[in-house]
Amino acid sequence: MKQLPRIVLAVVVLALGATVASCSRARSVLAHVWPAERFGHCTDDPRIFCEPGSEPFARTIAVLLPAAIAQVERRQYGAFRAPVKIYIYNSVDTYARYAGWRQGVATTSFGEVHLAPLMQRFPAQHTALLAHELSHLHLLQRAGTLSTMRLPNWFTEGWATLTSEGGGAGKVRTEQAIFALVNGRHFTPWDTESLLSPGDASDFKLGSGMYYRQASLLVDYLQRRDAGAFAHLVREIETGQGFAPALRTAYGQPLPVLWQDFQSAMRRHPAAQLKQE
Repeated sequence: MKQLPRIVLAVVVLALGATVASCSRARSVLAHVWPAERFGHCTDDPRIFCEPGSEPFARTIAVLLPAAIAQVERRQYGAFRAPVKIYIYNSVDTYARYAGWRQGVATTSFGEVHLAPLMQRFPAQHTALLAHELSHLHLLQRAGTLSTMRLPNWFTEGWATLTSEGGGAGKVRTEQAIFALVNGRHFTPWDTESLLSPGDASDFKLGSGMYYRQASLLVDYLQRRDAGAFAHLVREIETGQGFAPALRTAYGQPLPVLWQDFQSAMRRHPAAQLKQE
């Protein structure tokens, strides 16, 4: 799909009702229209754009990028449909201005991946965090910006965490997430989305790592339950189909039934009975 110009995208999304004061996505839209004159190439990889001072981190990412792209394309059913663009920051203020966020280690919006200075503090997670953001970018390219923004947050974050083998879940282990889930500390999935109220971990009083890990468990369950149905779900999403009808078409069941089956499966898992540290 051809990318719309920055200013056109900004006007379209803001016209849907987002307000600068209340919507984080509106901040991302406004950040997207800033010109990127501060960035240049500091590696041999033309896909990477560097803020001055970020060169050492950028060189690390350049080494990891080819394998991360291959991993995402393998696990998400196909190639990226547009060039990958990654912006690497040395300043939190610059990251906040261009990425639309001040917190966090990375974000993806409007066809661009943004890696915050904070990410440099977690070298053991660089590969997984990079693949997590590339998962978002891959889905955005194949389904389109507005369709992707309408997907449930738990699905997009859960799939990105699964694809990246734990990127975003931090130190939360699978066993911890299962134990919390079967003992009543969990998110509740929904099958519709709002551009103004995307939903996230805070809605369920969960840390982001726990939320991402539990969401990835549900996505993993859907994929393992019926790999063909999951692939069909992804194809429907990529054509612009809404998540709820796409899920029912793929699995023949609505989300509440699938969620109940998932919970039953988690209660049978050995980790459900383990005393956690």
